[in-house]
Amino acid sequence: MYKDNQKLWISHGGRVKEFINYMTQRRKQAVIVAVTGLLTVFLIILCSNLFLSKLYAKKQYETSAFFVNWFIEEYPQAEAKVIQHLKDYKSGSKENVYIAEKNYFAEYGFDYSDFERPYKTVSVITAIFLFLSLIIIFIFFYTLIRYKNKKRISQITDYLMCVNNDKEIPIADILEDDFSLLEDEIYKTVTHLKTTKENAVRERMRFAENLANIAHQIKTPITSVLVSFQMLKTKLTSQESIKIERQIEHINSLVSTLLTISKIDAGILKLKSEDVDVYTALELSVETLENQIRSKDINIILPNHPEIYYKGDLDWSDEVFINLIKNCIEHTKERGKISFEYEKNPLYVEIVICDNGEGFDEKDLPHIFERFYQSSKKLTGTGIGLSMAKAVIEMQNGFITAKNSEAGGACFVIRFYCH
Repeated sequence: MYKDNQKLWISHGGRVKEFINYMTQRRKQAVIVAVTGLLTVFLIILCSNLFLSKLYAKKQYETSAFFVNWFIEEYPQAEAKVIQHLKDYKSGSKENVYIAEKNYFAEYGFDYSDFERPYKTVSVITAIFLFLSLIIIFIFFYTLIRYKNKKRISQITDYLMCVNNDKEIPIADILEDDFSLLEDEIYKTVTHLKTTKENAVRERMRFAENLANIAHQIKTPITSVLVSFQMLKTKLTSQESIKIERQIEHINSLVSTLLTISKIDAGILKLKSEDVDVYTALELSVETLENQIRSKDINIILPNHPEIYYKGDLDWSDEVFINLIKNCIEHTKERGKISFEYEKNPLYVEIVICDNGEGFDEKDLPHIFERFYQSSKKLTGTGIGLSMAKAVIEMQNGFITAKNSEAGGACFVIRFYCH
């Protein structure tokens, strides 16, 4: 117990350490991405400002040059003073810089906005360029991250396929990133599911083997009983003989059904896939139960609709229909009625078997096909015939439901799908 706890503690400690390393790596990546983005934006803004400064300086130079050239050409005698003031302005000397007593621009109605018109277009274009640059950067990083994620998802899909197919996965191929923990959890889940499935299959095989052994052990004394019965038959009355024979047949049927169920559970029951004519299959089942039908004087309504087939196994379909019809006979009163109807559409073949008995109790309907379930109206049997019928129908790409008809009797609805 101590060793198990120690292993669990070590495993838990390893997972905590792994998680801490993972979060540290994530923080580093987030910091790198954030710093890279900020630096990129800073460089774009810096370059934009330098470009605008150069552009504004060029425009200012051109404007100043225009006025200076015009003034000197008009007043050549002032050239020396003008040039001296320009040199003082360029050198940054504040002592000799000319300061006008009046603002002639303002006096004659000029404002700085009258001179900003040439720069508006450039400013707008620069702002648009900056905005588009940021969008391009965002799209670039988004596409890069999306591509990496898509690539890793594809790798995880391949990884999952390898795990499902029991293929070896090289350690070098397993990357340490955001998806590593997901890969680890997928591997653990798949491994757990496989182990559970294998255990379930083993348990089912063991149960099927035990059931088959029990059935075989029962069948041997039944054969001895049948032989003894045949020898003593002449000493019994007709009524006693019929009663004993029916009981032996019932036990034989029970053993056969148990063997069938064990084969189904073990997955070794093989069914043929051939065209089964519905009318032929139902007629064979009715003929098999002719004695029981006659004993209760039951009226059988079986229409003959030609060319209605489904893909299945005729022999095992016969077993299914016999079990269903037996159930109807058992719950139908003397001089009752059992009717059959069937039709085909592009999706499935539907077969409906109904009697005019008392029908099912509503509380029994959800459990009718459960193995060993005994309904409140069960007269004889062990509750495995309908379970076996359901299993065989499903093996032929079909399903069965039970319901009460509008007239009050019981109905079995079977569908065999075409695809």
